[in-house]
Amino acid sequence: MLEPASSRISAKPGCCEPESNTPSRAIGLNVLDSRAIGRASCFAQRFMRPGVYEYVVVPGHGHALAAEYPFRVVVDEEKGREMTQHDVLVKDATRGFDVDRREVRINTGDLVLWSGAGRTTAAFAVVGEHDFFSSARMVNECGYSHAFGAAGEYRWIDAHGSGIGGVVRVRNPQADDPKAFAEWQRALGDGALVMIQDGKVDRQEIDIMTSQTVFFAVVTGPGISITDARLLDISRR
Repeated sequence: MLEPASSRISAKPGCCEPESNTPSRAIGLNVLDSRAIGRASCFAQRFMRPGVYEYVVVPGHGHALAAEYPFRVVVDEEKGREMTQHDVLVKDATRGFDVDRREVRINTGDLVLWSGAGRTTAAFAVVGEHDFFSSARMVNECGYSHAFGAAGEYRWIDAHGSGIGGVVRVRNPQADDPKAFAEWQRALGDGALVMIQDGKVDRQEIDIMTSQTVFFAVVTGPGISITDARLLDISRR
């Protein structure tokens, strides 16, 4: 199970981080949508059984149209050890996307984290050959994190229609108060965790400060996304 302790992922520089640690420059962050992993987001998948899991990286909101899955995660059998995180950086290529590790070898229960290699990397989706393995439609033992770079209220829902959802309220720190501003800087590494299991959300309301991260851990689910509701409102017009 993707429990809170195992959900504290460690990101490489540039992953899930805003452009700056000052709220005034954070407006340009990408949107909240697990179907399109942008520069302020990451996708994580935990692998609970040994085997070879092939996948492809496609443009955000895209799907694998061909039978070719050029990258793979090889999972070896080894139980009774702590979960280890393995980082994969996604980068733009002449045609589509490439990754810095075309084969990742891990042990049973380990977690793989995908993030953009740079701030200019286009939004992407990780699509596996197996149904459970997809950032666009998350099923189990996976997660999506997003750093909120602008103050406001973000109502998120599942774009696939499961009916789950919640609200993330983001407020700016008191920049004119040196003590409050220093506390905000120290709190940047402390994110919030939302657990999703069997179609239920354990925390439907989250309050954070600008540039903090929320990690959505999908323990079990029908195949969901974490999507800003305004994106779906626009698509229906």
